[in-house]
Amino acid sequence: GGSGGGAAASPASSEPSAVVEFARRVLEATHADRSGSALEEVARQLFLARGYAAPARRSGPNDGGIDLWIYDEDDNAEVVQCKSKAKASVPVDEVRRLIGAMQLAGVRRGHLVSNSNFTAEARDAARAFNSLHAASSSSSSSSSSSSSSSSSSSSSSSSSSSSSSSSSRWLILHSANELSAQLHLLHASLRASPFFVALLDMHDPSGRRDSRH
Repeated sequence: GGSGGGAAASPASSEPSAVVEFARRVLEATHADRSGSALEEVARQLFLARGYAAPARRSGPNDGGIDLWIYDEDDNAEVVQCKSKAKASVPVDEVRRLIGAMQLAGVRRGHLVSNSNFTAEARDAARAFNSLHAASSSSSSSSSSSSSSSSSSSSSSSSSSSSSSSSSRWLILHSANELSAQLHLLHASLRASPFFVALLDMHDPSGRRDSRH
């Protein structure tokens, strides 16, 4: 039968609110950490949970604009830069810096992660960069497919890889909303991990420890 409006929530019905609370507190903790290292480690943990290999953070004054190096299942390197901002949106200059860092590092894909949002100019710059690379990749694929049959096998492999890459984004922006969505999705596997338990305990002034239950 149905329950009255004043009935206590069942464990199942309270789970969504626990998930939302977990994500909210994690993002608040990254804002409270002025060094930015909490956001970097949250990003690393999320990439690990998605199947990337993600060695320990390497950020610092000489990090070359790269906070993390991550590797996909084919061992292709990607780079990550994190920007922690309590209120302001991430400006277009940060997108340009990451593009420069990607080019210097010789990698094809980069991620700009923030616990805030991105300005319209920043999103436009990322979109333009991705469109440029998609067009360039498509052109390279066409040239490759018209090469001599003596190199058809290697050309076919190159064309396939290029076409696959051109269909995806090269510079990916991860805003607070996107981080929150990932934390919602991965809540069950992350909430009891030592890092997240310590992060929430450290940055919770009320001393609550219920986010992992």
